Amino acid sequence: MVIFLCWILGAVLVGKHASNKGLGGVSFFFISLFLSPLVGLLLALVSSPNPKKTAHRAGLKRCPECAEFVKQEARVCRFCGRRFSDAPHGIVVE
Repeated sequence: MVIFLCWILGAVLVGKHASNKGLGGVSFFFISLFLSPLVGLLLALVSSPNPKKTAHRAGLKRCPECAEFVKQEARVCRFCGRRFSDAPHGIVVE
């Protein structure tokens, strides 16, 4: 019974790690549940993170000029110097 609970806990932790990387946490949970939490963890570690999802989760927006991620509150892109308006989602006025 303890092994079964550790197996499920491992699968949950792998799913959480994959979700934090912007990957499908539920998919990695089931992979870990059916194959092994170790296999799921190795797949999650090898998989490259999804930059769009992780940036959105971190509260970043993409500059339309240089395509770099900046904070939502930014008024000027720190990479290219492009000015943002106060409109939502980084709509640029210039």
